Amino acid sequence: MSRIVVVTGAASGIGFAAAERFRDLGDTVFGLDIAPTVPAGVTYVECNVGSKAAVDAAIAVCAEGGRIDVLANVAGVVQFGHFDQITDAEWDRVHAIDLKGPFMMIQAALPHLRQSDAGRIVNIASTEALGATNRDSPYCAAKAGVT
Repeated sequence: MSRIVVVTGAASGIGFAAAERFRDLGDTVFGLDIAPTVPAGVTYVECNVGSKAAVDAAIAVCAEGGRIDVLANVAGVVQFGHFDQITDAEWDRVHAIDLKGPFMMIQAALPHLRQSDAGRIVNIASTEALGATNRDSPYCAAKAGVT
């Protein structure tokens, strides 16, 4: 039986590769992103993971069959700049997507994951979580929170 897989950040990078891999394994894959450039054979669902309303709407689409088997939280953004020049808005944007996004995705998907015999959650962090630099501290802090 094909798994129902939800991958955030599926329009580029690691999310794109993860969506391709699940697709190649024969799974039904929903690729969530703000850009529609998900891999061929992956169902695009527009979703800003930093918005609870968008997350809830996207999960409703993905769970129309009653279950979700795998949730892969891959979406992420980086804000470059020296620590003393990062604005509150920049800090909040990175944390809304990179840290709060997985939290909201898990909350929305959990009832549907519980309908699966083998529901799984995969949260992608970064080695940047292990030590911040003065050029991407919001990203490092958010990924440390995911870790």
